[in-house]
Amino acid sequence: MLVQSADASIPLTTRLPEDLAAIMPTSKMAKTSASTSAPSVSTEAKKGRKKRNLNTITTLPAELISLIMQDLDPKTILNVARTNKFFRNTLVPMKALWVAKLKEIGAPEPPRGVPEHVWLRMLATTNCCSCGKPNVKIDIHILRRLCRECMLSSCSYSTAPSPLSPPPSTLRTEAINYVPTMLRGKFQDQYFLPELEAVEKRLTVLSRAVHDGKPNAQKRLDEFKAQRITLVVDCQLIYPRLSQWISLEEAMKKERAQAAKEARVQLIRQRFYDLGIYNKTDVDTAVQASELKFSKAAKVTDKAWATYRTTFEPAVIEARESRHKGIRDIRTLNICLKWNMWRNETFQGNTSKALRVPSKFPNKRDVLHPLVAELQDVDPELDISPERYNDLATQFPTILHDLEAQRFRRLHASLPQEMRLRCEKEGIEPLDLAVAIFPVELYEGYGISAFIVTRDAHLLWPNFDDLPTFSYPLGVAACSLVSMCGLDPETTLATEMDERGEWFICNRCTYIELVRTSGRRPADNVYIKAFSWRSAIKHICDIREGCSKHDFSFRLLTSIHPLLKDHADECTATAQREVLPTKKVWRCNHCIGVYSLGWDVKQNVTAHLISRHGIANPVDGTDIILDEIMHWFSLFPWRVEVGRPLVVAATGFEEVQD
Repeated sequence: MLVQSADASIPLTTRLPEDLAAIMPTSKMAKTSASTSAPSVSTEAKKGRKKRNLNTITTLPAELISLIMQDLDPKTILNVARTNKFFRNTLVPMKALWVAKLKEIGAPEPPRGVPEHVWLRMLATTNCCSCGKPNVKIDIHILRRLCRECMLSSCSYSTAPSPLSPPPSTLRTEAINYVPTMLRGKFQDQYFLPELEAVEKRLTVLSRAVHDGKPNAQKRLDEFKAQRITLVVDCQLIYPRLSQWISLEEAMKKERAQAAKEARVQLIRQRFYDLGIYNKTDVDTAVQASELKFSKAAKVTDKAWATYRTTFEPAVIEARESRHKGIRDIRTLNICLKWNMWRNETFQGNTSKALRVPSKFPNKRDVLHPLVAELQDVDPELDISPERYNDLATQFPTILHDLEAQRFRRLHASLPQEMRLRCEKEGIEPLDLAVAIFPVELYEGYGISAFIVTRDAHLLWPNFDDLPTFSYPLGVAACSLVSMCGLDPETTLATEMDERGEWFICNRCTYIELVRTSGRRPADNVYIKAFSWRSAIKHICDIREGCSKHDFSFRLLTSIHPLLKDHADECTATAQREVLPTKKVWRCNHCIGVYSLGWDVKQNVTAHLISRHGIANPVDGTDIILDEIMHWFSLFPWRVEVGRPLVVAATGFEEVQD
């Protein structure tokens, strides 16, 4: 049954002897007394304690004992009541004490017929009511704490027995109505078997007494059934209130555990503070409550501190390194801001010189300046005054000169050794030769860096470790282009090639176009791409980067096939200037993929944006994109499409200005 007697609910324990020497063997006592070792700290502390005799507490009045117990928590009162028979007999009848403790923890009132001390014991303790296993939750249906093993062994009865089992007795079927249900399902209801058997046994005794005609037997039977019905109903009514109390209690338990963790974290942090070797910010960042296991200890002992230090010290060191890195990054940012201010003030209005100065301050490996190294290596725990950054700003011209010299040496060292030896013998700077200097236009997003660029472009290169190096195949290609013009590739300068204004065509690209347009149904127009010597190098880079799948081979535009050249000259001589317009081509920036409008004149692209996309006022550069300038001849069967950079068109055509 749910209601148990006081003797059964609060077991007694034997009282330990007061003097340990009375039960120890004589030899042991002699050996202990003969020991000459120094007493421990705990032994000395025990000697200094004042001994108190608690036997006199039994002589106190019950009212005074009740007043003392009111200052204790419920679990402590229950432990005191289990101490001996005197405390049990004194505390159990104190109903007001138990009611006050129930209100103190905010628990609901017990069901009718359940003593307050039994109800408080079930709520305040976490042991299984059968085996005593700790940390067991309350089953709110039968109002008991049962572990999994006891539940499987004590609550296996079902109202739907198997066909092989004997049918239940009539009294067992009737007793089910007077026992709280533990689990309500569609096919079975489980009950606490000891309680069910006790009710069945009581019903058997009372029914037999009624059958024997004993006086008041029927009255006692009716009263017992009424008590059990009241208990079952109260268990059902208390279910929501008890569930709410359990939820609140679990939440408060988590809060208490978190508060205990936070308190312990503060103790551990204080231990790190006392070391004097770590910053408080780093300790607070590394030592967190989420990384700490729950502990009820109010103090951090030396043994526990050794474990905590081994656990958290690597995290504290990592937090310190991360903070120091952030401080160094801030210092680097301050240097970069000073560099940009000096660059803008020094080269304001002089674009050509400003472009030679990197917009980003070189890193420590590029510039081995003492002031830079000193600022980078200052202790992160120390502050740097603005005057030190101003002193560094006065050295920026020297830093820029050293950077140019260093990168020039790096660029010079990337040239082939044979070229450097020959140029040193003839007194020529190899970087001024056409074979070494060809500024290739870099298209944004291609990331081409397998070729050499000019010295100016080298100085503007953002990352010193990814500087482009000299490419011998591109050098051979540049030599071949210079040789086609009848010049010496080892002495010709890039400016001389620009002044000649020669144009080249790719033999492979031209061959493909001619084959495509001279088939069974040849097209009316023949399209040939023409390149300047610089854009020809760019075309070679596209081939080497996989943009084209054929080897490069060039020839001069003037050496084109005689039949095509004569045909072109004839069309040029007969055509009128007004029918040979030179136009810029534009495209829609909102069309992608197969629905793209393609390249067209600006008027048509504007009309397309208004009609197709509903943009009333298209903006240049946002809605309308200007492509590289192409010479578009409507009647001339030979279109020359000039690659980047655009300079002079083919022979007989004027240069197109933006």
